[in-house]
Amino acid sequence: MTETETETRTGTETRRRKLHPPELWVQAQTMYLSGMRAQDVAQRTGIRENTIRQRAFREGWTRKADWRKRAKALAKAAAQTLSDDPVDGLDIAEAALARAVEALRAGRAAEAAALIKAGDAVGDFAEFVKDKRRRASARREDVDAPEA
Repeated sequence: MTETETETRTGTETRRRKLHPPELWVQAQTMYLSGMRAQDVAQRTGIRENTIRQRAFREGWTRKADWRKRAKALAKAAAQTLSDDPVDGLDIAEAALARAVEALRAGRAAEAAALIKAGDAVGDFAEFVKDKRRRASARREDVDAPEA
């Protein structure tokens, strides 16, 4: 028996349990909270899928709670970088996509997906506002134009 295995006696049978090092659990938790499925984490770490799910439940690994912390940090960072000057919505969309790339490189897939959705939504909204302003401007020009 190696140092990473223990024996457990339950009644008359003896079962072997694998003990995984804490570093491996930190890696598994990071992967799980970044949005990976338990099945994928199990394949990459060698820890059984059910064991990951049990530990996630027992220790309260919730992607929602982790995302709230990151969202607050992102909102704080965005508030610090924005000035009182009006900002173009397409610039914000590009910044969100750039941050999504950083998140993907860091292995935070869930955060990257949320940033991409947010960037797309802001970009679409910016295009909508620009189009609405163009139409309003065209209407004003039609009203102001002298009739022939």
